[in-house]
Order: sequence, then structure tokens, then C-alpha cells
Amino acid sequence: MTPEERETVVSWDQTDGPITVFTHDRALMAKLKRWGFQPDRRYLNGGRVVAEEFALPKAAVLVSFRLRRPQTERQRRAALESLKRIAAAHGE
Repeated sequence: MTPEERETVVSWDQTDGPITVFTHDRALMAKLKRWGFQPDRRYLNGGRVVAEEFALPKAAVLVSFRLRRPQTERQRRAALESLKRIAAAHGE
């Protein structure tokens, strides 16, 4: 599979049902297992686990989105000048 095909999908709805996590990411699979969750379904290819699906209680998951507002060129220049002044003040 290509990196683009190896995805992680997190699904939840407005009910009290679980959050579903489908992933090809081995690190995420291992982390969920370390935290005590077991996969509800395993996907095999040639006898090897290539993906797993977990059902997590909503109370166990915190979902947070941190979106950055795009900066204008003027804002970028002002931030750069500010950083330069701070660095100069600290002798860097």
C-alpha cells in the first residue's frame, strides 16, 4: 500500500455510541493497546495485520481542533521583525 492508502479514520456521531478508529498506523495501534483498548476487528494481508478497528468510549477521547488563521504577508513580516528584535535583545 502507498502512504496515501495507509489512512486513519476517526468516526463519531451525536449519539452516546462509541468513537470508531480505523487505522493502518502501527504506532497508533500499539498505543491504543497500551492504553487497554483491544481491536474489534483486524484486517489481514497474507496473514499479517495491516489495519485494525477500535471502538472507544466517548468519555475516553478528547478531540481538539487547533486551526491557524492564514497570515497576510504584512503580518508575516511584522512577526519576523518582532522575533529579530527579541533575539537582538538577548544577544543572539
